[in-house]
Amino acid sequence: MKYYTAVILFVFLYIVHSGFCKVSHSKHVPPVILIPGDGGSQIEAKLNRSSTVRYICSKKTDWFDLWLNMELLFPYVIDCWVDNMILKYDNVTRTTRNMDGVRTRVPGFGNSTTVEWLDPSQRSPTGYFKDVVNSLIPLGYERGVTVRGAPFDFRRAP
Repeated sequence: MKYYTAVILFVFLYIVHSGFCKVSHSKHVPPVILIPGDGGSQIEAKLNRSSTVRYICSKKTDWFDLWLNMELLFPYVIDCWVDNMILKYDNVTRTTRNMDGVRTRVPGFGNSTTVEWLDPSQRSPTGYFKDVVNSLIPLGYERGVTVRGAPFDFRRAP
C-alpha cells in the first residue's frame, strides 16, 4: 500500500512540476484578473459644487485624482477631500450617491496599472498589486493582455 501511495505521489508531483515548467516558459498562460479590496481602486472626481466646507476647497474642476491623491491628505485640505469622498444614503431606495456637484468614475477597467498603484503618480508607498504583476511578467504574462485589473468604486455596496 505504501508503495502505491509513493508512486501516485511521485506521478502527481511530476505532473505538477511539468505543468509549472510549461507555464513559466510559455506565452500561453492563463489570464489573471486582479480584483482589489476596499481602498484598492483609484477614483477620479469632477466638481461642480455650489458650496464647499472650506474657502480653500475647489468648487469647479475638471477630472482629478480623488483616491488616492496624497496631496489632498494635508491639514485643512483633507476636509475638502472628505467632503468630496463622502456618499449620501437614501433610506427609501437604500442606495448611495455622491454629494451634490460631485461626479466620480473609476479609471482603467481592464488595465492592470490602475490596481498596481493607488496613486497614479506611482509613488512608492502607494504600490498595491505592483509586486504581484512584476513577479508575473518573467513568467510570460503581459500587462493589459494576460494580466488585467477590475477596479470598482469601493465606497459603494455591491
